[in-house]
Amino acid sequence: MINFQKFPKPNFNNLKRILRGEKEPERIHFVEFTVDPEMIVYILENYTEKNVPSLTRENRVEHMDKVIDFYSMLVLLQLNYVLFPS
Repeated sequence: MINFQKFPKPNFNNLKRILRGEKEPERIHFVEFTVDPEMIVYILENYTEKNVPSLTRENRVEHMDKVIDFYSMLVLLQLNYVLFPS
């Protein structure tokens, strides 16, 4: 059985301060960023002008390019929020 008391607890305010450059990191922060494929397609097709083709063997490169575009957009939006909160 895993003893979760041994693992560090997340401190999101600390992570924000590090991303803003207000504080030096004291450790490596592990962050996982995932979004369901259906949500990626919905967001890209409804909030941008991008059309996301269904994933097939023939168009896998085009499909993955759209997924990469989505994550790039998401990272920029998140960094914008963290670095320049309103």
